Amino acid sequence: MGLSGALVGLFLVACTPIHLYAYYNPYLTDGFQLAMLSVMVYALLRGSFAVFAVAGLLGCLARETTILLLPLRVARSAKQGVLLLLAAGAALAMPRLLLPSDPGVSAAAAFEAHGLPRLRAPRDFAMQIAWCWQAAWPISIGGVLLAGRGFRLAPVAYALLFGGAVLSSLLATDVGRMFAILAPFVGLGAATLVHGLWARGGGWWIAALVAITIAEALFGIPNAVLREAVREYPVWIRRGILAAGLLAGAAAVLYRHRDLRAGLRAAPASGGG
Repeated sequence: MGLSGALVGLFLVACTPIHLYAYYNPYLTDGFQLAMLSVMVYALLRGSFAVFAVAGLLGCLARETTILLLPLRVARSAKQGVLLLLAAGAALAMPRLLLPSDPGVSAAAAFEAHGLPRLRAPRDFAMQIAWCWQAAWPISIGGVLLAGRGFRLAPVAYALLFGGAVLSSLLATDVGRMFAILAPFVGLGAATLVHGLWARGGGWWIAALVAITIAEALFGIPNAVLREAVREYPVWIRRGILAAGLLAGAAAVLYRHRDLRAGLRAAPASGGG
């Protein structure tokens, strides 16, 4: 991906506010979950089953999300994949059986309170999802598809996490927190896309994407310069930046449409985890 692509990928993730609450609230395990998901992505890229398995099982002790990526091991070894899923099931059950906890709201009640209203208003639900990663959506999706040329499981892993985020959003109060799990693949996709744009002389595309990312951060995240920015600025400004980001990201992906089609067709033997 190159150093420049990796830096822009990290910058894009850092400037998107959706995952920041995971670090602000010390009682959430989301930060540890994101760390384990990132380690799993790295292990898939390096082809290290041991690191992938350990990170996946440790992540299950925090939240259920890492189990979404564990079936990827079945693509390389059915026996190892099944054993890993059984171990993950035990890791999920162990703290729930051994540690006392408040049963809280049932899944059925949560679905009735949050899921049904979202399914009845699909446009509003789609807008909530769009706000999560803003301009990073087309950048990450296009970049992950391009990454499939050398990391053939990347699109599958992205789809698994996206599907898990959609389903969990039907039970949760906060849609954004559910979609924060895509952070590792947002960084990977952005890094892959930027590296390809740079190699093809697309420096202006990269500059435009970075500028829009900075604008989204300034108007979307309260900071030392623009405190309480979300509430101070009219919503049409944020919508305009969102639209510009989505268009610029999609245009950058289309700029590399030949590579994108090649990424969908190619399936190299290496780099699959």
